Amino acid sequence: MKQWALSAVLLVVAGCESGPKVVTPAQPSGQAIQPDLPSPEGFVSTENAVNANPTGAWRVVNQALEGKNRRIEGAAAFYREAWPRHGWTLEDTKGDATNGPLMLVFSNKVERARVEIQDTTREMTVIKLHVEKKD
Repeated sequence: MKQWALSAVLLVVAGCESGPKVVTPAQPSGQAIQPDLPSPEGFVSTENAVNANPTGAWRVVNQALEGKNRRIEGAAAFYREAWPRHGWTLEDTKGDATNGPLMLVFSNKVERARVEIQDTTREMTVIKLHVEKKD
């Protein structure tokens, strides 16, 4: 019991020193980690870091997702369909949706998001998401 309490205290103290950065443990991607950044079913978050500016007007988000037995084409179709419903506009598509990597670039009023989708093995597809303030 003492070890658990000490771990909890260290976690809180470490979090206090890091400022506004929030790191969320891996969780099923069916639950959007950021409400306007949904991710495809079957993908699990392996990294999630969010830094918001003091006014909350924009943020920097870095997220990595892994999907076993998922395909680039299916993930890309999800982003193209779902993100516009959350206020994002598809600006550009680069790469190959069949063999990858594929990059989708979205924007909203103040932010730009890059979604890179690639197969890392025959059975694993990885998505890397980066959101930041527009130039």
